[in-house]
Amino acid sequence: MNFKKTYTPKIGYTKICELGKCSLNKLEFGIIELDLNDSVTVETEGMEYAFIFLGGHADVSGAVVEPDIVNLHTPEIMFGMK
Repeated sequence: MNFKKTYTPKIGYTKICELGKCSLNKLEFGIIELDLNDSVTVETEGMEYAFIFLGGHADVSGAVVEPDIVNLHTPEIMFGMK
């Protein structure tokens, strides 16, 4: 199985691995590359996202979503049974 992903640098958001279209089943990722004063919008509704900044400066904004109240001390959560 080939796990190598290729990337041709370009401005904006480039998907590297898309759900259902690569070897990963539960993870999708890409690269955002911007010039000074550029911006990008990423639609995140219904998904969890992580952003890793490798350099530069960024202003990030988004809607605040109230999380469901979860008791983190239940055995299902503590031991990954849920």
